[in-house]
Amino acid sequence: MIIKTHYGIFNSLLNKEIIKNQHITRLGKIFQDDLSPLFYKDASKATRFEHTFGVVHLASLVKATEKEKKLLEYSALLHDIGLPCFGHIGESVMQRVLEKDHEENALDIIKNSEIKTILEEEGILEQIIDIFNKRHYLTELIFGSVD
Repeated sequence: MIIKTHYGIFNSLLNKEIIKNQHITRLGKIFQDDLSPLFYKDASKATRFEHTFGVVHLASLVKATEKEKKLLEYSALLHDIGLPCFGHIGESVMQRVLEKDHEENALDIIKNSEIKTILEEEGILEQIIDIFNKRHYLTELIFGSVD
């Protein structure tokens, strides 16, 4: 599938049905309003949806096998679905209230929504779970210092 974003046009291995998922589309309503505006003038106008597709675009550029690229693109797409409003600043409240971070919350969403079925159909559910549980060699590219 060809995806066009303000990061450019790229060919993606993503199933277009997952992009329509409510957990992905809600990222368009969450602005990156944490401390980013101090460093990037237009950051407050950027949404997590836009950020997510930037990360997917970067994942698509990694030299890897097709299976690894697929895992990276799906992990990139899903990496912020567990964020509450106000991004990572809201996450500190979520950690106090729910006692979990956005990766754990994302994993709950993945396991308990139609996303699980899509990942099963793609044959990558277990590997995605391992990436989110930080038990996969590709984890560092999604949740490491790059994120």
